[in-house]
Amino acid sequence: MSGDGSNNSGIPPRLVRDMVTDSGITVNGLAILNDEPFLHHYFAQNVIGGAGAFVMTVNGYADIVLGMRNKLLREISINIAAGPPSGVTIARP
Repeated sequence: MSGDGSNNSGIPPRLVRDMVTDSGITVNGLAILNDEPFLHHYFAQNVIGGAGAFVMTVNGYADIVLGMRNKLLREISINIAAGPPSGVTIARP
């Protein structure tokens, strides 16, 4: 999840987060601090959840590409380090 502001309409993110994390899905965040310098605190309390969930930040819109790249690399690294889920066999050549 990425965003540049706290929720201002619709379903509260905390409710959606709880529904998906109860299903075993992890929600990570990329907070764009351009307009709300403490948005990462809001993300930590209301958006992210699940095993190993984290929030990363960028200072403004010009940094989104680098921030998203770093977030994805961190997510991939966590998954690789954890190994395959139980019951999954990795075919080797």
